[in-house]
Amino acid sequence: RSLSFSFSAASFPLAARGMIEKETERVLAEQKRRLVRISGDARDLGRPDASRMAETCRRFFLHAPLGEAAIFRAFDSRRQVRRLAWALPYRLGEEPSIAESPHLALALSLIERHWRNRLIAPLRFALLRYWRSLPRENGARLRALLHARGRRKLGERIVFFTAEAGPELAARFLLEKEVPLDRGMEYLDISDSLRDSEYFQHFLFAYTERAMKGKNPLRHAGEILDFLEGVKKREVVRRGIAPLVVGCEALPPLAPLKGRIERLFRSEIGDPIDPVACRPWPDATPAERKRWEEACRIVKGWITQNFIERFFDKIVVDADRKAFWLRYIDAIERFKLYVNEGERYHLQHDPTLAPYFESRVGRLAGRQQNAILIQIDDYLFVEFAKTGDACYVY
Repeated sequence: RSLSFSFSAASFPLAARGMIEKETERVLAEQKRRLVRISGDARDLGRPDASRMAETCRRFFLHAPLGEAAIFRAFDSRRQVRRLAWALPYRLGEEPSIAESPHLALALSLIERHWRNRLIAPLRFALLRYWRSLPRENGARLRALLHARGRRKLGERIVFFTAEAGPELAARFLLEKEVPLDRGMEYLDISDSLRDSEYFQHFLFAYTERAMKGKNPLRHAGEILDFLEGVKKREVVRRGIAPLVVGCEALPPLAPLKGRIERLFRSEIGDPIDPVACRPWPDATPAERKRWEEACRIVKGWITQNFIERFFDKIVVDADRKAFWLRYIDAIERFKLYVNEGERYHLQHDPTLAPYFESRVGRLAGRQQNAILIQIDDYLFVEFAKTGDACYVY
């Protein structure tokens, strides 16, 4: 029998190419449609905008007093539950968030009932956002659910987010494995939106404190400083820079690293003689408070040393008197230079002194005399540039 099949070797390549092109176009079109769907889903999987989270919070707090059944009816779809999970740390004005409220157990019961692995991210976000300020029972509930449901996906990292000492454990792990700080952030999956979280600030203090006591503090100091200069968030810088300053205290006065630390301190925190700028953060632990006060004292000492060296090197030109006063840097509470117009001009254009010029340099009438005023405890010392005018103590 004949199958009525004809084959032309000459026309086959052209026909085959047409078939392949059509199939490729079909596959590409299907993949494009799929990507559009995924993109739409991804936008919904991410954090909702503030208006949606506010709406979700209001709905939750409206139904929460009515009990579990009312909450389950109000949030009866996966999308609504996902939005609720992202809204856990959201605060309506000055009111506590869901994560901080007595109704958190209701929210977690609903979330567990509709569990999907995509809920790990918002749960972790809520826990890390208010790591310290969550009521103890609420923090324990969040950690327990995250540990039970997120253990498989998060793997060995789970302990860093579910143990009470998680930030310290994470810091120790990264340093022992010699993982650079920026790569450590990728490993811990700390996004930009979490870098002002209570967890990250606690972690950064622990990491810097441990790094500066380790075998190679200077290498870590440069890496941590690079990171802090890129963060540009005052509360984050405060926690990271305190142990960094203490660890770098012994560096030579004009060491580039010390200069960078001092500039970062000035730009993100302010002048260390300003009591408001140097006030410890409200939730500082005793260890953090101690480090912070120590750091402010050290930076103030660096600035004092720069001025004293400049005064005795360039204005007085007396190495012995300079060496004498440098022995008391840590004891000097306040100082001020009083100089003539010519010296004021030179000091004002010294890049290391200029940022502090107005608060630490005054005018002295005449052209022949300059002086430095130093306060130590209840004593006031006035040291004149010309040795014949001596030093007066009040």
